[in-house]
Formats: sequence, structure tokens, C-alpha cells
Amino acid sequence: KKGTLDDKTVTWVAMLVQEGEANAADQRLLEFTLLKRHGFRMMRVTLRQVAEACQQQDMSGKPLIIDGRHVALVYFRAGYTPRDYTSDIDWKGYECIELSRAIKCPCISYHLAGTKKVQQKLCEPGEVE
Repeated sequence: KKGTLDDKTVTWVAMLVQEGEANAADQRLLEFTLLKRHGFRMMRVTLRQVAEACQQQDMSGKPLIIDGRHVALVYFRAGYTPRDYTSDIDWKGYECIELSRAIKCPCISYHLAGTKKVQQKLCEPGEVE
């Protein structure tokens, strides 16, 4: 059934954003498109919010539940710079996402390749040749 994981559950996409993110115009377009074309709902969350939702749970292979909503996919719009990880709770949020059953977009290898530090290292002479 369109927009559901089963007969009862709405499919949610969590867009990971930075704390205090104000630029939501392009994000809203994606939100409306997901809803209209696929029946998927979208929420914006920070790493801190994810960590608080997981609270001491072992997330290995478990569904990601945020505010009672089953998250099928996490879309990373944040988490690419060291500024996104200002405390252990931010790292806990990332770990929670990574260990969960939720689909990650991008996956960890592409996410790392997109970080500024990895890009900086890859540009150094002798790193790729």
C-alpha cells in the first residue's frame, strides 16, 4: 500500500539537519514531493533529538523510532563537518542511526567521502595515486 510499511504504519523519512537550521525552503519541496508521489511523511531531526529518542537502547538491527514514528530512511543534510559533532550526544545520535535498521542516505562510505576532512586528505599528493 502506498506510503505504508504495512497496513497500519505510515512510512517516515527523517531529514537530519543542523541545530537551529533555518533554511527549510528546499527541504519543504522535498517533503511535499515525498508525500504527493509516495505517501511518505518527513520530519526534520537533529543528532541530539535522535540520541534522546534512542536513550540507552541497543539499536543493533532495530527499527529507528523517533517520537513514536517508525523511521524507514534517514536523509543526511547535516553531519558532514566537525561542527556537527560538538558533544558526545551528537556522536550517540549518529551511532543510533548507523546501528538501526533505517536506510541511510547516503550510506556510511559515501557519507565519509563527503566530509571535508576526507576530501582534504584525498587532495593531498600521493593519497590517491
